Amino acid sequence: MPEVRFTKEDIVDAAFSVTRKHGWERCTARMIARELGSSTMPIYSGLSCMQKLKDAIARRASDLLIRYQTKERSRWRFLDMGIGYVLFAQIEKNLFRMLYSKESGEDEPGDETGGRHGYVVEAVMERLRDESVLPGFTLEEKKDILYKMWIFSHGLAVLSNNGVIAEMTEEEVTKLLMETGKTVIAGKKAEKIRTEP
Repeated sequence: MPEVRFTKEDIVDAAFSVTRKHGWERCTARMIARELGSSTMPIYSGLSCMQKLKDAIARRASDLLIRYQTKERSRWRFLDMGIGYVLFAQIEKNLFRMLYSKESGEDEPGDETGGRHGYVVEAVMERLRDESVLPGFTLEEKKDILYKMWIFSHGLAVLSNNGVIAEMTEEEVTKLLMETGKTVIAGKKAEKIRTEP
């Protein structure tokens, strides 16, 4: 009986599902085959290399993260980004770990794509151009505020993802990010006043 053939997309779908449920470290040809209900032969013949597969899964995970960060949850897009980021880390634990662990095989900083993080930042920055919560700031200043808030949000996301702190409700995440965001924005305003001639 001839072996069932799977498209590259079928293999990526199955690998994404395995990674989402079990983590990248468990995403082997055997696990992908099990997800597809086949032997490993079509997986090996359909894959050029595991790094390309990992890159495809990471791009799909990044796109999902962007959807979390761009979902309207409050009146402010700026706040929505942080809420979405923390919720993604809590709900999509294995995808978050794949994207943000040292072992993830992340692109080197400064490469032409800016890495996975750069891809996500550029996608969400478009939403900040006309953000009403940041009036009077240049795009570079908005990027600086976003970067500082990302550091805080990332710390919160990692602590929650790893179970160091209890998972928070969307309301708890919103309150914490709002309080911190107000402080960061106030600090940036004070810095602008000090440096203006």
